[in-house]
Amino acid sequence: MRCSAITCVALAVLSAPALGQELVVNGDFSNQLSGWSGSGPGKLLGTNGLTSLDVNGQGASPCFGLHPGGNTFNPPHPPYKLATKVGAMVPGRTYEVTIDVAAVAKVGQAQGGMIEAWVAGTKVAEWTRFSGNIPAGTFRDRLCGRFKYRGAVGAQTLEVHLARPLYVWHNRSPQFFIDNVSLRPTAGPTLCHVGERSIGGKLALEVHGEAAAAVAVFLAPKTMNPVQVPGISGALELDLVSLSFLLAGPLDAKGMLSASFPIPNVAALQGMPIWWQGLQITKTGAAFGGSYNVAVY
Repeated sequence: MRCSAITCVALAVLSAPALGQELVVNGDFSNQLSGWSGSGPGKLLGTNGLTSLDVNGQGASPCFGLHPGGNTFNPPHPPYKLATKVGAMVPGRTYEVTIDVAAVAKVGQAQGGMIEAWVAGTKVAEWTRFSGNIPAGTFRDRLCGRFKYRGAVGAQTLEVHLARPLYVWHNRSPQFFIDNVSLRPTAGPTLCHVGERSIGGKLALEVHGEAAAAVAVFLAPKTMNPVQVPGISGALELDLVSLSFLLAGPLDAKGMLSASFPIPNVAALQGMPIWWQGLQITKTGAAFGGSYNVAVY
């Protein structure tokens, strides 16, 4: 069937996933590497890149792992590109991407590397914490981004780029891991949990949304079936019985609010998932964002 540009967009909107609906299939690699393909320099870990690690603090699980870097020293080395198809993207709609990431370095190195998310050939988010030096250790973090899609209607390609531009890989060079790759449409705020989440330390939160919007953030130890609230788009996903209010405030002119919270030094919290969800209020209406599963370790 052929259609005009306006008709095609209208059909895509009608058939597009609802706000908050996941567009990535097998983003947690529970079905091995089904739906994913990759190419580029670096050394794949495990079986063709499929390995296991505790990437997000909730225990070891299947993930994708790579020694990023060139195969032959000739910087800048291109990235390894891991790709999958996502469907029903609509121009003008706001989307968010999140990826749990981890880096393991046996010894300190002059460059760890970086991880980027690309949709339809455009970079939409990046993780550059170790684009320079990386000390020895195991580090966990989350890549996240929020963007207004400007590409074509329909199915597109999501790529995750893992790069170490300045150096080749070797057996003692840093290893990078990714898990829980997510892409979903949203009208509410995007919650970015950045940096380490160690017990006794601090949890850093970035709230992204519309410039100057008012936002509120809630917590709960579990979710429930999504509930539509009259007058609010999106859906409340946190358990009503155990829901707690965390913070409220305005986003700045760039659409961001930053906050940090102490993590109690309580061993029982280790690995326990806590669910987060935000609400955004603007002159044109109110909207829930999606929910996020976060654990401390």
